[in-house]
Amino acid sequence: MDPKNQAKPDHDFLAGIILGSIVGATLAILLGTEEGSDFRHKLKKKGRQLLEDLPDLMSEKTHELEEKISSPITNIEKKGKKLLSHLSGNGRTS
Repeated sequence: MDPKNQAKPDHDFLAGIILGSIVGATLAILLGTEEGSDFRHKLKKKGRQLLEDLPDLMSEKTHELEEKISSPITNIEKKGKKLLSHLSGNGRTS
């Protein structure tokens, strides 16, 4: 499996969150019944909260991705060492 394809679902998920937030905020502005100043205050507050949460979310997703790719890499390393050992004469018959 191509490592680039493994990272794509996480990238798509994050892009979906960002796009969903933008669409949601836009709909709230267009359809909202609150007074403008109250709404702007709440929107600023929510925006700040999203910006504060973003580093933690990115760190969490990075950690999940590292866990997903570490096992296949370890398996490849083990198979490579086994193959090298075999080719160096430990398992080779002449």
